[in-house]
Amino acid sequence: MRWRSIGVQLTAWFTCLLAGILVLTGAGVWLGLRASVHAAVDRQLDSRLHAVEAYLRMRRPHDGTNGRWLHELGEDSMVAPGNGVLRMADASGHDLFHSPDAAEWSAPILVDDAKHATQVVGQRRFRVLTATEADLIVQLALPLHPYDEVTEGFFATGLIASPLFLIAAAVSGYWLSRRALRPVDAIIDAAQRIRSSTLDARLPVPASHDELRRLSVTLNTMLDRLQAEERKSRQFTADASHELRTPVAVIRATADVTSSRPRSDAAHQAAWRVVQAQAARVTRMVDDLLQLARADAPERRAASAAFDLADEVRDVCAEIAIVAARAGLQMDTAIPESVIFRGDADGIRRLLAALLDNAIKYTPAGGRVQVVVEPTAGDAAVVLEVADTGVGIPTEDVPYVFDRFYRVSKDRSRTTGGAGLGLAIVQAIAHEHGGDVSMTSASGAGCTVRVVLPHDPLRSFSETDVRLGT
Repeated sequence: MRWRSIGVQLTAWFTCLLAGILVLTGAGVWLGLRASVHAAVDRQLDSRLHAVEAYLRMRRPHDGTNGRWLHELGEDSMVAPGNGVLRMADASGHDLFHSPDAAEWSAPILVDDAKHATQVVGQRRFRVLTATEADLIVQLALPLHPYDEVTEGFFATGLIASPLFLIAAAVSGYWLSRRALRPVDAIIDAAQRIRSSTLDARLPVPASHDELRRLSVTLNTMLDRLQAEERKSRQFTADASHELRTPVAVIRATADVTSSRPRSDAAHQAAWRVVQAQAARVTRMVDDLLQLARADAPERRAASAAFDLADEVRDVCAEIAIVAARAGLQMDTAIPESVIFRGDADGIRRLLAALLDNAIKYTPAGGRVQVVVEPTAGDAAVVLEVADTGVGIPTEDVPYVFDRFYRVSKDRSRTTGGAGLGLAIVQAIAHEHGGDVSMTSASGAGCTVRVVLPHDPLRSFSETDVRLGT
């Protein structure tokens, strides 16, 4: 709704804040004005008190009676001007003198010497100064109503002008906020038009170098990542469908041909062997896809259990050694005597098996496959390295070998039986353990795959070289 928009909320907050500032400023000005008035009047009272004191010191000692100096006191314009009040009383409080304007006043209030105060007499406010001079009490007062008219006028003006000012400020603030947030509306409209089929669309980037520009650039970067992931997902789906189509087609064709006419037992057995081989291929591919799907789960971590990594590597190498021997390859290993690692033992076995399968598959007879396990500096991680002397991979293809269904050339084609998921699974398992995997290779120079797995070793390494017979 419009009233819930940021522009309205900003305007409301701005108006409330401005109203508070106006109230505090007005109150401060009003209090300051009143204090300034009191200070000015107090200075006048102090000046008149000095005049009265000087008059008494000069006239009273030379007058034997009170009548003469009191009469002269009332006529002295410097002492008792017409806009002020002057009262005198003796020490017992009996009035001795009061100016004509003081007739409505009550007896003087005895306060501290030279004390200023404000009193209300007959609906009028006075600033009063009471002091003692010898045996007399002197009270001077000046009316405040001329100044009150000024402060009341200021207050009335503020009451009338402040709402008008706030209304003008609110309208101006809303206009400015809508103008400032106009790029946000453009971003919202563009974002609402983006669908999964239009991920190539991008949000408008304002020309100004401010937060809105940063927001647009950040969202466009996010859309780039989403588009790349969506493209990879579509490609993955298409590749998986294509890879599954071949064995399924073979199974269906074999079944159709076998059931088209009566066949001998030997023919049926041969057909079943074809079906079994293709079914096994589909099973392996489905298992690989499930492994990658689980790896794509957000914040997935490998199962954590302590096991002897060295024993697991030796077991896998012993199993693969038979396959290597049949291929006419030599397998060398450099494995620690024991290292206790915390992670997923089955995942590590699968990782190593995938690396060895690739190494054996693409290394010609007479070649060599080497497995090395060693700690990094400070034992912060374990390095698992598989190297071969095979056909190698062109340097320009190395950055893509861990992509799903990626094949380099006809030397690494479907004739080898792979679906292009082995290295992708290796990378997924390494990432699940918080590690990383990299490859160095060149055409005709073999491959070296290096897996770094961070860990907290519970035992120290002691290197032993084990040569498995061929």
